[in-house]
Amino acid sequence: MKYFIKFLLVGLLFNSCDQNNSHANGEVDSLQNGSWKLEFSTQGHQIPIGASINNNLLTIINDEETIEMDFIIESDSFYVSIPNFDSHLEGIILSDKKLNGVYIKDLAEDYIIPFTAYYTQDDRFVSDTETTSLIRSKYDVSIGRGERTSKAIGLFKQTGKYIVGSFATETGDYRFLEGLVDGNKLSLSTFDGSHLYLFTAEIKEDSLINGVYISGKTGNYKWVAVANENFELRDPEKLTSVNKDVKPDLNLKFLSIDGDSVSLSDQKFKNKVKIVQIMGTWCPNCLDETRYFNNLYSKYNQEGLEIIAVAFERGPDIVSILKKLNKYRGDNNINYTILYGGKSGNKNALEVFPYLDKIMSFPTAIYFDKKNNIRKIYTGFYGPGTGKYFEDYVVTTGIFIEELLLE
Repeated sequence: MKYFIKFLLVGLLFNSCDQNNSHANGEVDSLQNGSWKLEFSTQGHQIPIGASINNNLLTIINDEETIEMDFIIESDSFYVSIPNFDSHLEGIILSDKKLNGVYIKDLAEDYIIPFTAYYTQDDRFVSDTETTSLIRSKYDVSIGRGERTSKAIGLFKQTGKYIVGSFATETGDYRFLEGLVDGNKLSLSTFDGSHLYLFTAEIKEDSLINGVYISGKTGNYKWVAVANENFELRDPEKLTSVNKDVKPDLNLKFLSIDGDSVSLSDQKFKNKVKIVQIMGTWCPNCLDETRYFNNLYSKYNQEGLEIIAVAFERGPDIVSILKKLNKYRGDNNINYTILYGGKSGNKNALEVFPYLDKIMSFPTAIYFDKKNNIRKIYTGFYGPGTGKYFEDYVVTTGIFIEELLLE
């Protein structure tokens, strides 16, 4: 029972004594294979997430994204380690078709969100409404709390009553959202192990009104949107600039995840086109960028491209952080260099990269030519959940890298 100490401390959150759902002998060997649903309870809201279980493998499903997790059963309890992020699921097994559990962020103090999971053929959101409103494909979105708001692009694709999409901001995107249009009501949700989101709104002609955005345990925001095919945010290549008063120090030494000392002036990187990726393993947008960069590296490394990730991490000590980074490399089959930059935070990253005027987002990518001149700084990342924005980025980045390699 070593996995379940935290869960037992919060056992009063659950109706685990429901005799209609309990199993007779207190143990199960396996769970019902097929479609499941997880319903997280937070801030007075239920956030449903689609999933499947197959031979003790739990798969979270968010539109095109699938996240596979090993489902460990021990007597009447379960434990699920979430890949890439410092979080997990644990709880008790009520039957082969129902679970009660908690979602825990391991490095956050008292971050526990209860959930129920059950075998079902129902969709993520359920609707009996025959007619639905139509969602536009692109919106000018304002999200905020009180007087503080930020802008985003709402990107949606509707098929009947079903809808998928994302919100793109100047520092990244909300990744894969999936949901339903029920009459004039819009509902979207996602869970990737780091973020748990729920978006709801009312559809009124070309607007989305009375929007509520729930993020994890405490995030609670309002949002509104107006359909606008021409709305754009500021150019990601113009958000961060070179600090002309500070020359890049390519001799600065970093600790590699293999335990040696590495700098950008090392022979391996000389006369090479280089991308320095400022990132963290805790960051889902960084994971999307890492997966793309890994493909880019495989395609162009033999022609002279090097990619160097500098990770700013959360963790109690350097040993645990290096262990985490090594696992991250292995889990995602990363072939390019990964270095440790320091503790997470924009301020910490700027101390390492003072030749940037600011760091406003993880990830941020710095593109160097063969002569070590900075040719581009790209803030944030629009991942595959943004559709055409990601597709266009892949094309333009590939062309840019090819041009640098030919210089």
